Amino acid sequence: MTEYNIGVEDGSINGSKEFLEHFGKGDAEKGMEKLKKELDKETPITNILSRNTTPQAVEIQKADFLDYVSDQSGVDWE
Repeated sequence: MTEYNIGVEDGSINGSKEFLEHFGKGDAEKGMEKLKKELDKETPITNILSRNTTPQAVEIQKADFLDYVSDQSGVDWE
């Protein structure tokens, strides 16, 4: 685990791309598609977390998160 974290820190391992590859069973682009679908799911927890905010703010937060993952992984989400 320490070696992995060192690799992420020094840039020799792209943690965001590995995250997407895990979601996409080895394919980062499929992982991004699956991530977008997961973010759109409505669950009791998402209802609680978004209770004190507007739907527009939730969409902005989703887009900000996808922008971050895209920037870090090099996989476009749009």
